[in-house]
Amino acid sequence: MGSRRTTIIFVSIVGVAVVIAVSALFVLAKPGLDSGAGPTSAVGDVATAVPQDAVVVEFHSSNTKERWIDEIVVEFNAGQHQTAGGKPIVVVVQHVTSGGSYWAIMNGEIMPVIWSPGSGIWVDRA
Repeated sequence: MGSRRTTIIFVSIVGVAVVIAVSALFVLAKPGLDSGAGPTSAVGDVATAVPQDAVVVEFHSSNTKERWIDEIVVEFNAGQHQTAGGKPIVVVVQHVTSGGSYWAIMNGEIMPVIWSPGSGIWVDRA
């Protein structure tokens, strides 16, 4: 029973993150919005150039999933995805602690497009 509940929570978190990311991409793809991106996005040992006109998806993920998330982000960025308007989409990941990032989000200190804490407990709190 516990394993099924954990799976449901995980799938729910991923589903919410995808919905938020897709929604943010549509909002950020509107002309005149500046992504504020820096010149590169470093994930592990791989640096991804961030074009000036790129739509940047800021992803804050629990540091407990660092290796897995880094692999996914590198794979996504290598795919050179674009918005319907032709702007490149680049994911920039920052590995954080769940509790620290929760409080930073609640206090308005950070506003990631995607937040993936290490436990569903943080999602329930939010």
